[in-house]
Amino acid sequence: LNYIAAQSIGAAIGIALLGIWHGRANLLSRGILPQGRAGILLIFRIYILFLVLFMLVPFDFTLSASELAARLAQVPYQWLQIPGGGRPFVVRCVLIMAGSLAPAPLGALLVLAKPQRSIAGATFIGFLAMCGVPLASLLLISGVTSLVVLADRTVGILVGATVTRWLIRQDLVRLREQLRRAAPFCLLVYLPMVLLVNGLATRHWQSIHAAVDSLEYRGLIPLFYYYAVAKATATQNVATHALLYAPIGILFWMRYPALSPRAISAFLTAVAISVCVEFGHWLQPDVKPDINAVGVAGIAALLAAKWMPVVWNRMADAIADTRL
Repeated sequence: LNYIAAQSIGAAIGIALLGIWHGRANLLSRGILPQGRAGILLIFRIYILFLVLFMLVPFDFTLSASELAARLAQVPYQWLQIPGGGRPFVVRCVLIMAGSLAPAPLGALLVLAKPQRSIAGATFIGFLAMCGVPLASLLLISGVTSLVVLADRTVGILVGATVTRWLIRQDLVRLREQLRRAAPFCLLVYLPMVLLVNGLATRHWQSIHAAVDSLEYRGLIPLFYYYAVAKATATQNVATHALLYAPIGILFWMRYPALSPRAISAFLTAVAISVCVEFGHWLQPDVKPDINAVGVAGIAALLAAKWMPVVWNRMADAIADTRL
């Protein structure tokens, strides 16, 4: 019954979003955005909306008093729960950082929407907004109500507001050139991080023969693992791989501002790197390669390379508006 309810809630949300955002989504799909500050505000609002929905996946809301009582009984044990429990130290650090920076656009939105608002004011309003997520998670059977996570997200909102206030005082043309020069150095940091996060910086390998014997051939079918696991796990898997490989598109945008096939180049590079990573997973004992990661990597890098110029230009427009 909870599964049916979750599916119904997801369908209802989809229908509601289609009705509310159909016109704006059509403009976004064609790369047409409002001019000035309204453009970046629209991008941030859509992003935050989908971020909150992602936080509430799989929408398995409690449907009875007994389920709610059982859920509330778990809450005291979750107050201090840290993301990434049971994961390697490096992976946990990355997850905590990603969870912190995910709501950073909310801090940027609050500053740009009202430029006279202080960083402290924007952070406090963002904190109040983020409080709605753990409150809603109280009604989710699989929800986690962690004050550590709430504090982590609040730090991200503070970072978003602070960086936006800093950008308002910068020469964006000069900053864009500095980003272009910094791209190779960022790449030198990014590639080792990919190896560490994927557990490839190790001495534990198996032979090709052993890898062939242990290969799960059904896993080579696209989307097979997504059907074999819970929907929340599949969603988190997609988001994790997208987060891991989207920086490739950002790096291409940073380094090659005038490169016309930038998105395709980012796509091919991300696909090549993800193939190497999954090949490394195949050669590791007790690790299954995920063919779906290759497609997710390419799409994430392509979208990042395509949309970063749009976000940057609209951000520049918004900053120019605040200086008037």
